[in-house]
Amino acid sequence: MASIMKEAPNGYESAIELINSLKHEDLTELGSEVLQFLQYKIGAVNTEKWRKKLEESAEGNDLQKTQSIINALIYTFRSAARYRVTVEELTAELDSSMVFSDKTCTILCNLWSTQGKQLMSCSLGDHVLGVGQLIDVQWKVGMAMSSDTCRQLNSPFVTLTLTVADAGGNLKTHPLELTMDQFRVS
Repeated sequence: MASIMKEAPNGYESAIELINSLKHEDLTELGSEVLQFLQYKIGAVNTEKWRKKLEESAEGNDLQKTQSIINALIYTFRSAARYRVTVEELTAELDSSMVFSDKTCTILCNLWSTQGKQLMSCSLGDHVLGVGQLIDVQWKVGMAMSSDTCRQLNSPFVTLTLTVADAGGNLKTHPLELTMDQFRVS
């Protein structure tokens, strides 16, 4: 578990300092919402709602700071699930980091004790933490000559076929057709 802090992304410690300044009830509610998001119980953490709520309690809290707070919580809980840590191990890691306040450590560990097992369950943990393994990419460039609505379309496109293996080893093929502009942006 000691690798959570060693592998932490840039800006993690400054986000934790912002988390330390949150009210107890706000951090508890936000942490719970992040865990629900990681368990696919909700589609996304509502960043705008949290920006407004945190703006009232913390002076100068903008959208970027709010997103940093949410990202740090996601990183912390995902890492704890990936390493399958117990509440005691998480407590020791957060206490030893010297970045987390006692209040923040207590709240995060309480949330982990109630919802961590669900996040670490075999099937959910693999799904949350893995997006699959890219096995093959095939591509071709084509030219659409005409369509039902346009006789002289002459529009180039790229067709991608991605083959991905999920955590169970099952192969899935994902075909994509993109215009040249879409392909350049991707």
